[in-house]
This record gives sequence, structure tokens and C-alpha cells, in this order.
Amino acid sequence: MIFFKKKEKKQKVVRVYNSAAGGRLYSDWSIPQRSENAEIEVSLRILRNRARDLHHNNDYVRRFVNLLKTNVVGHTGFTLKVKSRDDQRNLDVVANSKIAGAWRQWGKPGTCARNGTDSWLDTLKQIIHSVAIDGEILLRFVDDKKNPFRFAVHLVESDYLDETLNRRLKNGNEIKMGVEVDAYNKPLAYWLLNFHPGDLRSAGSRGYIRVPADQLLHIFLKERPGQVRGVTWVASPAARLKMLSGFEEATLVSSRVGAASMGWITGKGADEWTGDDPIDEDDDETVEHDEQLYFEAEPGVIRQLPDGKDFKEWNPTQPNANFSEFVKGILRGVASGLNVSYVNLANDLEGVSYSSIRQGEMADRDHYKILQVWMIEHICDIVYSKWLHMALLTQNVALPMSKFDKFNVATWRPRGWTWVDPDKESKAAERDISNGVESIEDVAARRGGDVYENISENAAVKVASESAGLQFPALNPKEASNGNQGNTPAN
Repeated sequence: MIFFKKKEKKQKVVRVYNSAAGGRLYSDWSIPQRSENAEIEVSLRILRNRARDLHHNNDYVRRFVNLLKTNVVGHTGFTLKVKSRDDQRNLDVVANSKIAGAWRQWGKPGTCARNGTDSWLDTLKQIIHSVAIDGEILLRFVDDKKNPFRFAVHLVESDYLDETLNRRLKNGNEIKMGVEVDAYNKPLAYWLLNFHPGDLRSAGSRGYIRVPADQLLHIFLKERPGQVRGVTWVASPAARLKMLSGFEEATLVSSRVGAASMGWITGKGADEWTGDDPIDEDDDETVEHDEQLYFEAEPGVIRQLPDGKDFKEWNPTQPNANFSEFVKGILRGVASGLNVSYVNLANDLEGVSYSSIRQGEMADRDHYKILQVWMIEHICDIVYSKWLHMALLTQNVALPMSKFDKFNVATWRPRGWTWVDPDKESKAAERDISNGVESIEDVAARRGGDVYENISENAAVKVASESAGLQFPALNPKEASNGNQGNTPAN
């Protein structure tokens, strides 16, 4: 018996992802497969310089940076709260107070920064500015002998980190865009140029300074594993912002020209008319002109053109009725690329409602909180640990060096926010505390405060108010519950 194998029907390949399709519609969508560092290397300098140009000349980019400084860093920066405990697990109030006071003293202008002018708050604002625009910044730790703490920081622009320096070293390490890394892309050292590549006054031959990784912080937001350099945060909407600036400029110029010009004089005639003579406003004398025909437009004046001449009105139509909506549409996309709400980026409160602005603010604040945590983990905690080591070593903080680990427990209080309707917010907070959903400490921290500081300050106010013969309901709950409201003389 003979068996014949059934011919299998050839299966048709079905494309799963439409975005992987080819053909005419996607012929210009061909992206080579590159590593993150390879992509950054070919574009880093151009992106950085273009982002700086946008910050210099584009209102929306300046607004974006100011939003970051205001909401991520704020007017007080990150307040240090040391919560070390004694052997009985109680807060070591004396030691914590000493450390916090010394940190505030170090953070003042002229002490913390090697340049002798910046404060720690200034440094934090420059960091968030540079990371947003340049994509990265370097913060070096300096043993400053003139500094009473023998510790200072120094900001270095990312231009000093040469992205063209790429080589493999004899010890097996590799330099990628100026960053020396091991096989796991762990930074080991940074090769800094001996002068800024854009400084026109620099003299001498180009060279490098190798700085070990434990002597500086390379601050940037990492997007892909193995990434060794940072990219500006305005990279995505930069092209759109540049085109929008050109469109707005052209529209503004067109509107100005349309408001200043009336039209053209055309035609031919034997009796040529030379128009009005231009007047030199400085000496009121008639000046020569280049034989262009024109006349001054004056209200209430009717003019007669010579034979053969005709007047053609010129009335530019910019800006048209769609200008505002077009700009809004572009800025909505830009705001999405910058991860901020359109209302805040464009400073446009027209047509917003309480619920819509609340939703936008909540999304913005969640993003700012993420950046706050990032700055605390990658900047504040590390700088504090190195500062504390030198402060104990030099005895600027009179505490034993042997207990470094005990005191190296910093808690940071970033800026918080109140809501647009404080009455509703207070009632909701009171209800959540009563129901156990939140604690008083949670509510105070959300607003950028500290409940323990509030208690201490209220206690001091209570003592001062009683000595002055005043009473406040919040500070005297028993009297308030008995109907003794307001400021009344003490018995």
C-alpha cells in the first residue's frame, strides 16, 4: 500500500505591528539599530547648543526652566531633617540640632560653593537648569582649605566632558564620550578638558584631567541601560519650538508691515511723478531718495495720481482668525514633550475650569515630586554624606566621628503646595486624619511643612501669648471648647 503525504498549505505571514510596515508610506521611516551611546554621540553637541539657543531666545523654554526651579527646588530648597536616635531609640535632639544648624551655616553664600558666591540653594537651581537644558552637569567635591568645613562643591559644565574622546585602555576599561567605565558601564573616572572648548580666550594645547568617579557627581536622567551621557530635556519638542518661533516672527512682521504700508503705485506715463520728498527728521531738510514712488499717508487727505498711474492696495492677511488655535495646538504638543501642562507652559488660563486646572496641577505636581526624589537620591544624600564626614573630621560639628553611621540618616523636606481652594483642602485633610487615612505628619509634609516644627513653634507662641495676656483657640483647646473664642485677656 502506498501512502501519499498531504501537501501542506503554505501559511500566509501576517504582520502583527502596523508600525513595522514598509512601502511607500513609510519609506522615510528607516531607523538604524544603534546603542544609546552611539545615538547620543552623534547628536550630543548639536542638541545641547540648540537647547541653549532656545533658552536664550524662546519664551516657552525659559518658562519651562522657571517652572522647574520654582516647583522642584522652590524658594527654600530641600530642608535637612536629621533623625538620628540614641540608645533608647529616642530622637537625639541635641545632636540633630547641631548637625542641622551646621548644614545651614555651610549652605550660605560664600561657604558651600568654591567660587565663593553661590549658596546651596543657588547650586540646586543651577543644577536643575543645566540638566534640563544641557542634559547633564558635573559637581566636583573640593577640599577647600579656606573653608571652615574643608569641604566645598564646584559646578562644571558638561562641555568639559569631551564626547569625542572614545578609546579602549590597556587595563580593559573603555572611555565612552569622556567617561571611563568598566565592563558593566560603571563610571570609574571622568576625563575633563583642561579648558572650555568654546572659550575664545583659552590658550595652550588641549589636554585632559582624569578625575576619579568618587570625586564628583555626574548628574543626568538615565533613559536606557548603559547610557553614560545625558540629553537635554527639550530634545523632543525643540524642532517644533524652532518652527513655531519662525512662524510667530513671520506673522508679527507681516502684521507690522500690513499696518505700516498701504499699497503700490503702478502704471506708465510720460509725465513721471516722483511722489513726496522724504524729510530728514534731524535737520528738517529735504534729502535725496532712490527714485521710488511714494507719498505720506495722512488722515483726512485726498490725493490725485498723475495720468497713467494706478494705486494697488496691499493688505497682508496675517494674523488670520486661526492663528490663536494653531499656536495652541502646537504648544499642546510641546507641553506634552516637556511633561508639563499646557496651561502652565503657555501661561494661558482662558477657558479653564476648577476641575480642569486641578487635574492639570495634580499631574504637574506628581512629575515635580518624581524630580524632587531624584534630586534627593542622586545629589542631596551624597553631598550630605561627604559633608558630614568632613564636618565630624574637622570638628565643626562637635560630635564623635565614630558615630558617623548614626548621624548619616538625613531626611529631606522639599517644597510642598497648597491648593487653590484652601477651605476645601483643610476640611478634606481634617476628615482624612479623623478617619485614619492620613496622619498629621503626612498633611504637613505635603504642604512642605514639618509637624514637629509646628508643635515646637506653637508651644513657643503659647508661652509668649500667655505672658502678653492673649489666648488663641488653637493653642488653648479647653478654653475654646467652653466657648471662649477669639483673643481675650487672660484671667
